[in-house]
Parts: sequence; C-alpha cells; structure tokens
Amino acid sequence: ADYAHRYTEINMRPLTEDESDELVNRLLTIADLPDSLRRRIWERSGGNPFYVEEVVRTLIESGAVVAEDRTEEGQQRRYWRAVSEQAAIDIPENLQGLLTSRIDRLEEETRHVLQLASVIGRSFYHSVLTEISRQEDLPLDMVDQQVGRLVRLEMIQEAARVPNVEYRFRNPMTQEVAYQSILLKRRREFHRRVGAALEALFPDRLGELATRLAFHYSEGRQADKALAHYTQVGDQAFRLFALEEALQSYDQALEWATLGDADSTQLIHLYQRRGRVLELMLRHDEALDTYKALEALGETRDDDELRLAGLAAQGISYTIGKFDLENSRLYTNKALSMARELGDRFVEARALWSLLLSLSYFDGPQALEYGE
Repeated sequence: ADYAHRYTEINMRPLTEDESDELVNRLLTIADLPDSLRRRIWERSGGNPFYVEEVVRTLIESGAVVAEDRTEEGQQRRYWRAVSEQAAIDIPENLQGLLTSRIDRLEEETRHVLQLASVIGRSFYHSVLTEISRQEDLPLDMVDQQVGRLVRLEMIQEAARVPNVEYRFRNPMTQEVAYQSILLKRRREFHRRVGAALEALFPDRLGELATRLAFHYSEGRQADKALAHYTQVGDQAFRLFALEEALQSYDQALEWATLGDADSTQLIHLYQRRGRVLELMLRHDEALDTYKALEALGETRDDDELRLAGLAAQGISYTIGKFDLENSRLYTNKALSMARELGDRFVEARALWSLLLSLSYFDGPQALEYGE
C-alpha cells in the first residue's frame, strides 16, 4: 500500500490442462504417459505447479511410473512409462503435512465449517452446508462468517449463484485432508445428514441427485437408503443404455441389499436387471450365473418367489442368449409348474412365451399351443 512503486505484482492462476502436460513433460524429459493419467495428475493437483511436481514424484517413488532406456537411431534415451493407467495417486506426505498444518492453524469454528463442507463434496451448496450446520447448533451468521473467511483464505471459492449459491474447494487435496481429519463415526453421521438435507431441500431433483445421495448414504452406512438410490442410479443408466455404469450401480445396490432388509421384489429387480445388462453386453455366462444366484438365494431363504424368478430367468436366458433349447425347456417347464402352483400369472405368461420361442424351430404345432 505504501510502496507500490517498489514492487511488481504477478497474479498466479492455476495451470490449464495443456500447461500441466507441458510441466510434466519438462519434469520427466520424455514422458510416455496415457492421456487418462495426465488428466488425473492435473485434476488432483488443481493446476498448482508445486502439487503437479509432488504428484509426479510420488508416482515415481511408488513405482506407478518407471524409467526405461531405449535406443533410437543409435542413441540411448530415457523414457518414463506408466505401469498402469489406473495408478493410484495418493497425497504425498509432504503435501498432506503442509495442508494438515494449515487446517490445524485455523480457528476451531472455521475448521469445523471446513470439515462439514468437505463431507458434502468437492463442490457444495450453501443451503446444504447451513442445514447440516444447524443440526450442529451453529448459528447461521457464524457459518456465513466462516465461509467468507475460507474464501479469503483461498481454501474455497464461489462456483455459482444461480439457481443456488454453490462453493467449491480450490484444490481437491484440501478437501481430502479436511475430510480425513474427521473421526470415522462422526464422518458417517455427517454423510447421513447430508443425504437427508439433499432430499429435504431438493425434492424435485432427486433423480438428478441420485448418485450423490447413493454415495452419502453408502458412506453413512444407511443400508435402506443406499440400496434405494443405487437402484435408482442403475435404472437411470439402464434406460440410457449406459451398461457399464448400470452394472456397477446394480452391484453396489446388491451389496447393500445383502446387508439390509431388502424384500423379494427389490432382490428380483436387482438380479434380473443385472442379468439383463450382462446379456446386452453379450456376457451370457455371467448373466446365467446371476440368475442361478437368484435361485440359490431363494433356496437359502426358503423363498419360492425368488426361486421362481431365478428359474424363469434362466429359461429365457438359455433360449435367447445361449440358444441352448434343451436347458431352456428344462428350466422353463420348472418355472411354469411352480408359477401355476403359486398362481403367478405374469411368470406363467413369460414361461409360455419362452417355450413358444424354444419349440418354434422344430415343433410348430406344440409351439403354437403354448403361444395360444
């Protein structure tokens, strides 16, 4: 302020992705790294050149990136190669210590608000932060004051004002370190509160927020909610033909289904949808294993509804996926008999349809009879 003529101010902005790539190339001289790994280095560093350098050092020290000497045109040159595109990028100890000490130096109220924000995620709505803070008996004006302080400290920054005020951490590592500083029991409690706050504040956006809700309830170990939202995410992906995402979501839902009190309807939906996704991916053996697991679960639980669903699905899968007509008729006839015993007209109709398909190739009259 008093000696402006004595200094030159240079405003340092985060590196772009291309600039981060150039820095990596200069650090490693010749870097044969996949684009996916380069992007992860940039994302994890937040464009901070010091963090880029330390992340690269960590990759080398952990063996995720190794040096190779190659001979080209009679000259030996050193290349750096990634062992795996999915190499884990952990926070270097020196950076973690740096960030931890910085967070520890904050006033208690400021640190607490930062920790609550870190549970919400890399970006967070102001309304969600205030809602979970209210449950901590933190006054609204105090929360706003601490948010302003964190902005001034450049730990967070405003990301949007419309339609909702939203902030994000300037660097993902800051969020991770703040998050890890919370005791596990408290962390789970906060995740449940975040999930409840999202549902209460945005009831008309639950489909859009399903992935976030599934994550928070999963981290909060609330089985029924995690099951419901992972199922919703899987169904949304299935409708969009995003098969890998659907499969992953159904697998996560099934994990929570076994831990919680999932009913027969939920279990049948998950197993059959998982099997159908695998069939669409032409992984027919895995689809059959899924349906067999459903039948076995019915045996374990002494649940005829699960057993019937597994048998019927196997019959159809043998017809359409494997074109194994002998096994198709075997499983479908079992399903047909059980469906009639239980009075399940839907499964009975599906079984008749499966028999129609399997017999139409060599016994037209019999197939027609099933069809009628």
